[in-house]
Amino acid sequence: MQSRRKTALFPLLLVLISDFSTACYVARFQDAGMNPKNSEIWVTFPSEICTNGFLLGVAFDDKDRLYVAVDTWAGRFNPGVFRVEANRSLTQVMSLPPGSFPNGIAFYGDDLYVSGTSGGAIWKKSPKDKPDQPVLW
Repeated sequence: MQSRRKTALFPLLLVLISDFSTACYVARFQDAGMNPKNSEIWVTFPSEICTNGFLLGVAFDDKDRLYVAVDTWAGRFNPGVFRVEANRSLTQVMSLPPGSFPNGIAFYGDDLYVSGTSGGAIWKKSPKDKPDQPVLW
């Protein structure tokens, strides 16, 4: 998954990378040619997610914060959406029921919408909602 949106944190190109073993991360490239010499790993996800899941869709909110949809069957994480903070930490902002498969994510105003392949669900989370209480829309 790639995004070419220019933001303060991600000026050119953003790529989700997973080797389907123990590594999955967001890489930031300084050139459109995706030359590894001009890249940096922006944030690495916990290995528990990487060995038991996938990084899927991405979206930016109106404050240019990056959100990543994650499908996982890891023990301490549910499928959902993580926000990449400016200090490169991760915050799970939406936790979906086990067996969900979140992939497409988008914002409409301040509300976060996530489409799920499993069951064809669309989930909505407003800023005031707790991460583990998304609404089936």
